[in-house]
Amino acid sequence: SVWHERLKLTVEGGLRTTMVNDEPFDLLLFAHALLAVVDNDFAAAKDILGRECFPTFGRTRDALASLWKAAVEGLAAQQTGKQRSELTPAEARAARVAAPVPRSIGCPYATLYCEDYW
Repeated sequence: SVWHERLKLTVEGGLRTTMVNDEPFDLLLFAHALLAVVDNDFAAAKDILGRECFPTFGRTRDALASLWKAAVEGLAAQQTGKQRSELTPAEARAARVAAPVPRSIGCPYATLYCEDYW
């Protein structure tokens, strides 16, 4: 769709641009991971989400966790030759249990430890 292409171009441009402390903004990283899930590149989504902290997401950790779970389920489906929607509830749960949401996602303590972020 046109919106997918616009978001893709925005993320690509944003990731090439120097940001604060040479780090891209959390929203761009989130959009990058979201695009990876939409494009069925679940390993890339897990990589992005797993290596970043997302300090500005602090209390919206659930959005990051949901995206992580979608990537984990998608990767499990790919490994079994299925679509993500074809996983049984037991298979999806087993995948999520095998690869739990990293504790670092969303920095649940962002307000305590990342006060100088801005």
